[in-house]
Amino acid sequence: MSEGLWLRAPDQATVHLELPFDAARMIRDWSSLLPSMARVRSEAFTRVEWAYLMTFLDAENLWRPFLEEFGNPTEARGEGPVQSYRPRGQVALWLPNNVSLLGPLAAILISLSGCPMQIKLGSRGLDLVNAFFDFVRAHAPEGPLQDFLRDRVGMARFDRQDVRNQQMAASAAVRMVFGSDQAARSIEDLPHPPTSLGIYFTDRLSEAWVEREALSEDVVLTLARVFAVYGRRGCTSPARVVILGGTEKDATALRDRLATLWPRVMRSLCSQSQASECLMGHQLALARGWQSVLAPGHGAAFASGRGDLKALEGTFVLPITWSSPRDAAAALPLNIQTIGYALKDPTEPGWTSLLAESGVKRFVPLGTMHHFGHVWDGIPYWRMLFEEALT
Repeated sequence: MSEGLWLRAPDQATVHLELPFDAARMIRDWSSLLPSMARVRSEAFTRVEWAYLMTFLDAENLWRPFLEEFGNPTEARGEGPVQSYRPRGQVALWLPNNVSLLGPLAAILISLSGCPMQIKLGSRGLDLVNAFFDFVRAHAPEGPLQDFLRDRVGMARFDRQDVRNQQMAASAAVRMVFGSDQAARSIEDLPHPPTSLGIYFTDRLSEAWVEREALSEDVVLTLARVFAVYGRRGCTSPARVVILGGTEKDATALRDRLATLWPRVMRSLCSQSQASECLMGHQLALARGWQSVLAPGHGAAFASGRGDLKALEGTFVLPITWSSPRDAAAALPLNIQTIGYALKDPTEPGWTSLLAESGVKRFVPLGTMHHFGHVWDGIPYWRMLFEEALT
């Protein structure tokens, strides 16, 4: 271990993190990639994904877990007792098939804890972790980041029946799963050390709530950009858009504005398979009573209709409905995760009381729906990567 990181907690207690590297240098190494990323984009990433990854690597964002969980860095140890923490040990990370960008984001945050990690890549999804780490190896300076990737990270792609799942679980201090309920149960059932922690992020849905009076051109463009990242595939993706206080006319107008703006967001042609899926989803939406339109190039479909119509199908087929705030809250699914909002006054106390018993994990501005952080689904998982040490 290095000398670690000294911090001052909000209650003025002294905190010591026994990290295997200099935290400031590690964060500098990650952020040093930004000039190279501005010049060159890995071909494995879309422009939207690459831009978000660059935002994520901003040094201020990377310092946030330390500041919010432990306190502000300090050079002076101070008087009194010390609260000392060390990395808990190896993290076994199982990634999903549907959200490929989650892999690099989770790996970046786990690396800041100093815990070594073994990553099981999605058996069918795109492998953005190896693609990004190849970029890092080519552009990061020699230092703690390069050392960490070389000595403390392993990864492989295999299916759920592979014996390596058992090996990962058996050697892990922390088992972290992003996936379905079934995937989480199967990992939990594998033999593991009795002291091993299981952290499971399972099936979730999200929605976008926008007040009619807040539907500016910027808000509509932000909504299109959020939808463009994963369609409705990710847990943070809007499964539907609800216009609060709106009408059928408002939903129809938003549908048309989104379809018109789509070429500004997705400037390249979509794949033939995506276009075919959108066309099929559009036709099915019409058959189910939705008023659906296809975006130019058939890369997305936007459908307006009542909230009680039969659900839509298709990753890039977005339903748009209208409701009162109270009815929208009552209609939330049990596995709701994020509500991305565009409201006149989100600080109004009524929103807190409305959502208090809804199970919503995140109530955030529309443009930050996909912002992954050190607390997820209400679980402070990053802090859980540390254990308290002797002082």
